[in-house]
Amino acid sequence: MTQKPATDSQPFEVAFVPTIDDQVWVLRATIRRGRRPWAQIVIVVVLLAVVVNGFRRYGAAALAGDAGFALLVLAGGIAAWLGGLVFARWAFRRRAKREPGLLAPTSFRFGPDGVRVTLGGAVTRLSWNDIAGVCETRELFYFEIGRDTSLYVPRRVLDGAGEARLRSLLKARLGARARVHETNGR
Repeated sequence: MTQKPATDSQPFEVAFVPTIDDQVWVLRATIRRGRRPWAQIVIVVVLLAVVVNGFRRYGAAALAGDAGFALLVLAGGIAAWLGGLVFARWAFRRRAKREPGLLAPTSFRFGPDGVRVTLGGAVTRLSWNDIAGVCETRELFYFEIGRDTSLYVPRRVLDGAGEARLRSLLKARLGARARVHETNGR
């Protein structure tokens, strides 16, 4: 894990070895990217309304009807949400044993002309226009490349100066496409 501080005219490099937890955070960020949070809120509110209305009208007998079904769906959703992280870690550990390249050393070189990504020996060059957006979370900087591709830099490999340098570089090169913050990454 190395990082080389740079001025605006010099490239900025970050190198790291991904972990299973990094892969889980990327999966969660990818899922969030495609979500519509308002739809989930509406579903939960409707389910709760059905449960409350059923209990108000019929008491405990409501468990056999629509309110019982809504309560069962709500409980199943909560259990799936809680079990998701445990399952994802297990699945990535299993996959990493079969595919050692999943956790191959990775490096990013941010320069004036774009980003050079070295992943397990393969080099990819991206211009700044190829990056659709960057989102900073508590765990990582998540780069959206097109519709189905993403890259990431874990925040754990950056010190305070490195994070500030990366934020300023991304804001300067991507403008409004860089959703990065000076606070906690949210």
